[in-house]
Amino acid sequence: DNNNFGPSVIRAIGRFKGGRLLYWPGDSRACGLVEDLAESDAEREDIRQKSLIFDGNAAHEVEPYDGEERFSVVLFTVKDYHL
Repeated sequence: DNNNFGPSVIRAIGRFKGGRLLYWPGDSRACGLVEDLAESDAEREDIRQKSLIFDGNAAHEVEPYDGEERFSVVLFTVKDYHL
């Protein structure tokens, strides 16, 4: 994620249950580890049902899931991209 300027789009595909995206939109990046953030501050998004636009620089992780396979497709903006 070092080259991620921020705006990202994510979608999960596959045969699975669970696996929602936990996303901390208010993350100041001061604590360093996702494990140190309060889970109650996270937004939970079912990215299997619809794509999500989010700040990829804010803390995020995936809930545990059951199933054969789960893929995340992520589109992100490269910091130094020029047209």
